[in-house]
Amino acid sequence: MSQQAGNAQRGRFDEEPMSLGEKISHRMDQLKEIVSSSCPCAGKFPPVAIVLIVALIILGVIIAVPLVIFLSPSAQAMSSGTRDLSSHSIRHPKVWPKTEKVQDDDLSAIQMTSLLPPNVSTCSGFGFACTGSIDMIIPSSKRCDGLKDCSDGSDEENCKECQSIYSCRAHIEEESEKKDKTSVLPTLICLTAEKLCNGVENCPDGSDEASCRSKCSKDQFKCSGSDACLPISVKCDGVSDCENESDESNCNKCQKGAHKCGKNCIKASKVCDGIPDCDDGSDEHQCDCKTCSGSEKALCEDGTCIMRSQVCDGKHDCLDGIDEENCPGSCSNERFSSKLKLLTCDDGNQYSEVEACSGLVEACELNCPKCDPKHTFTCPAVGGIHNKCIKRSKVCDGIFDCEDGADEKKCTPVKECVVESSIQFTCDNKCLESSRRCDGVWDCEDKSDEKGCDKCPSRSFKCSADKKCLPFHTRCNGVAECSDGSDEHKCSCQECLGTHHDTYMCSESNRCLKRGEVCSPYSMCPNATYIDKAYCASLALKNSGLRP
Repeated sequence: MSQQAGNAQRGRFDEEPMSLGEKISHRMDQLKEIVSSSCPCAGKFPPVAIVLIVALIILGVIIAVPLVIFLSPSAQAMSSGTRDLSSHSIRHPKVWPKTEKVQDDDLSAIQMTSLLPPNVSTCSGFGFACTGSIDMIIPSSKRCDGLKDCSDGSDEENCKECQSIYSCRAHIEEESEKKDKTSVLPTLICLTAEKLCNGVENCPDGSDEASCRSKCSKDQFKCSGSDACLPISVKCDGVSDCENESDESNCNKCQKGAHKCGKNCIKASKVCDGIPDCDDGSDEHQCDCKTCSGSEKALCEDGTCIMRSQVCDGKHDCLDGIDEENCPGSCSNERFSSKLKLLTCDDGNQYSEVEACSGLVEACELNCPKCDPKHTFTCPAVGGIHNKCIKRSKVCDGIFDCEDGADEKKCTPVKECVVESSIQFTCDNKCLESSRRCDGVWDCEDKSDEKGCDKCPSRSFKCSADKKCLPFHTRCNGVAECSDGSDEHKCSCQECLGTHHDTYMCSESNRCLKRGEVCSPYSMCPNATYIDKAYCASLALKNSGLRP
């Protein structure tokens, strides 16, 4: 009986299958039972709620997995902090590389171009970027000239036009290619004269060795000791194609972009390269970004091409001196700048007249129009030599610094020095008048004559904490002579830069530092500004070799 009922029940199920809604409801009930077996609290919720919760969990996992995969290398790169990542980048050689580097948190956003004066350009976007060295840019005049200027030789690859004396196809042209008249230019190999007729086939077709002839045509010539016939157009182009340089002698006119300098021709790749080859520097004038391009070059607004290292180095290299305007550590006070008198001394550096003629700089002893009467001793001109300015501590020290020995005359011997009544005193094995004490001039090498002073004269600085009198030119020189550093506080442009050549004026703190001590490696300026930080960042990159 029961078996028949069971068969009848199965018959009803076969005849009436579950609808889609019933199937879904059944599956949700099964899912609820599975979840409830692991978490009894799930039994309190309806099946629909449990399905939604499970679906949200699955969706979260699907989204989280690719997100973690994507962020992991980025987090690793960010954690590297000071690592330069530019060497790992791959780019097309025509893409101009960025000059900024990945550095620490404070400096990563600083653009190094902000350090340049406003009228000096690095000509970004011009020149050829070497494929294997992201920081090296060469000028267009060195591209495809037969000489490898990039370390990987990429400047001589994929050449469609050569600037060298000879060129040939990089691949031998097939017959099918000869019939196919397309506008695509062939890739060339560029060769200089010394690679012609040298017994080595540099061209796939050997044409560089086939150009050797016993007799040249009218528009060609031969170098002495060579069988190669060279075109007359390469004469007087600044490139010595002949070993004896006969092709560059007796030039009345230069060719192929060469610059005439006296009787010589400067080749095109040396014109506007930042290095003067002519005595008058004319080969670096009238330049533009196309000619003055490269990772180490800078173009002045007046058309002068200089090396980037010459910008803000304290010397006027642009014709109007704009390469030294608004530099980090300088003052933009036009009234101050216009009144500043500069002297070029024997070491080639420029100094303010105040500093040069104070006796502190030995290289300037013969370059002063007039010696400082208080701080120096003037040696008389002898034999056509200009007056010599020596510091006062050299007088009566037993060494002849003047040509005629005037600095060692009228000196009181130490044994005759009247010390008891304080009329005189001794130091450095010499006898000095008591009036030399506390006068704001160092007469003794150990500076003992300016210690223990109650009063200091004008044109000097008094250290109240130490009772010392300092010469006026030591004020704001970047070196704290007073124990409390008061001689370096509240400095003006005139005191910092108008008296010293190697100082750095912090942007907004009225603090003057020695230029070589500004960065350690971060800026030592109090409340360092954007420019102060950028200066030290640039210096760190340059010293590490990551930036020219």
